[in-house]
Amino acid sequence: MKTSTASPLPPAPRQSKQISLFLLALLIFTVSICLRMVSWAEVVPEQPALRDGIYEISKPEHLAWFRDTVNGGNINISAKLMNDIDLSKNSAASEWLPIGQDSHTFNGTFDGGGHTVSGYLAHNVGGGDFSA
Repeated sequence: MKTSTASPLPPAPRQSKQISLFLLALLIFTVSICLRMVSWAEVVPEQPALRDGIYEISKPEHLAWFRDTVNGGNINISAKLMNDIDLSKNSAASEWLPIGQDSHTFNGTFDGGGHTVSGYLAHNVGGGDFSA
């Protein structure tokens, strides 16, 4: 008895076209999400005013400076949020590196003053993602 091994049949043209359209739609969706995400890595941090040993944070550039300073090892500094800060750009959440890292745990004080920081997405915070 002669046995033959049949090779799998290629997808039918219609099925192949549907797969191609699905992959194209997935690619477009992924690119659009990536384009909406804004990173604060390119923002030039700006040192805020220092009053009575407390940095007064009133804009995103001040917050970026504070984050970079703490993450750079100056973990005992203190700050006060002077107003609400929105980190989003063009209605899109910004990727944000948290204040304090495993090697530089924040040990100072941060007085929110009843204000909020919003419009960001922080990856891998305590093992997951966090947004506000």
